[in-house]
Amino acid sequence: MFMKLGRGVFDRSFYTKKRIFLALGGLSLWSASTFIVAYGFYHRGFQAGFSRDLSERVIQPTGEIDFEPSFSVEDLVANLDVSGMNSPSSSFQSAIDIVYEDLLRAVGEYYELSEKEMQAISEKYHAEYSEDFANKHFESLSLSSQERIMSSSSFLNLNSYYAAEDFQAVLIGNFCLATGMLFTIVKVDKRYTALLNNACPSLIKYVVKPLAENMKNRGLESDLTTYESRIESRTRSTILELATAQETLEGKISKPVKKDVLFGALTSKHELVIEGLATVKAGFDLTNVDLVEFKLEEKEIHVKLPDATILSADVDYESILEKNGFFALFTGIDSEDISTGLSDFKMYMRNKALDGGILSRAEENACDTLINLYSPILNLPNSEFELLVYYGDNPQKCTNEM
Repeated sequence: MFMKLGRGVFDRSFYTKKRIFLALGGLSLWSASTFIVAYGFYHRGFQAGFSRDLSERVIQPTGEIDFEPSFSVEDLVANLDVSGMNSPSSSFQSAIDIVYEDLLRAVGEYYELSEKEMQAISEKYHAEYSEDFANKHFESLSLSSQERIMSSSSFLNLNSYYAAEDFQAVLIGNFCLATGMLFTIVKVDKRYTALLNNACPSLIKYVVKPLAENMKNRGLESDLTTYESRIESRTRSTILELATAQETLEGKISKPVKKDVLFGALTSKHELVIEGLATVKAGFDLTNVDLVEFKLEEKEIHVKLPDATILSADVDYESILEKNGFFALFTGIDSEDISTGLSDFKMYMRNKALDGGILSRAEENACDTLINLYSPILNLPNSEFELLVYYGDNPQKCTNEM
């Protein structure tokens, strides 16, 4: 009896353990399956969430990107000395490198790349791609841009502004391809490369374009500061020639001349007639005049001129001889009479030009000339600069429509 009881207890214990083992095995299998499925969803969800979050940061980073270039536009332009048209010089390559180092740094910081990854990108770029990128960038510039970069002798070539504009075109056209290539080469996580490809238009919008605009604004300010004294000097030396009115007039005066003869016993009367041409010039005396002032914040160029005046009245002596005949100067009238007559003739022609409005035409021509002189600034793309010319205290806005 005891044997049966013991066997029954043993049998029940065996079956209980079997059920427990089966239950535990099933629970373990269920847990493992659940873990695998959960991990899969988690991993995919993490990736999706990571990608979605990073994409949103790139596409809508209005208040998040804080990118300041580490170089000055003056430093950049100082490197734009191109030695030949076929290939950029090492200095042009250096300028390209300056920009790329900053842009790669900005992208690296934004994607939170490690220092090791960024170092690998930088080393790969300088070792294998720096010269090639510089050549491709230079070739992508228009011929006029290449010539402008090479030009350093022109009076007002605005190197900094146009260099920034050229770099903007170059960077927008090549930045995505070049940066993506570098990331691929150094085997950066594919997620970054894919996101870079998707987000590159936003990077151009929020990083490259602001950088270029910043360069253009600073470049324009630098150019105007650099060229201000040269502009004033150039204007001083040329405005008498370029910004004056010049007219050739025909006139005639007659002047009675009395001569004592026979020791004063008799008096002879003659009439000195001077008829001919004279060229009268009107313009501005720029001696001790504060000529040019740039108002960068107001986007205005102020040119201060004194009142217009007659600069010269030059007699065409050949025309006088032709009108009066060669012997007209040998009628008993001496050289003193002729000199006095010519002075009177000059004054007559001067007054005739004044009566004809030559001074007002001189002011009009000055405006046209100054527009031409400052056209490199006034004609900048999207330029809001205005030219104001002051005659005394009265400003006049100069426009191309005048």
